[in-house]
Amino acid sequence: IKDAHIPIIKLNRKSREDNIEISVKGEFTEQHYIERIGIMDENKQDLAGMSLKKLQKATVTLTLDPIPDNPNVKVYVKCNLHDLWTKPIIPTSEK
Repeated sequence: IKDAHIPIIKLNRKSREDNIEISVKGEFTEQHYIERIGIMDENKQDLAGMSLKKLQKATVTLTLDPIPDNPNVKVYVKCNLHDLWTKPIIPTSEK
């Protein structure tokens, strides 16, 4: 399960608002599923997020206006069995 739930991020900065598609690879079951996908700030406060139902596809598109240019702002994925997985929206190397 080493990297199984690391969020996959696709940014769309072409519109007035920034859209962020967040997904997780894998097949999920009634016993193993993604509970929530979202974006949090450096204080772990939700900036945007969506709760998912069991067996729902683990892909959401969230909108921020604009995406903070801060490597401490992260997307997160909450799995019912494997807890919280995060990834910076803006990797440090891009700054």
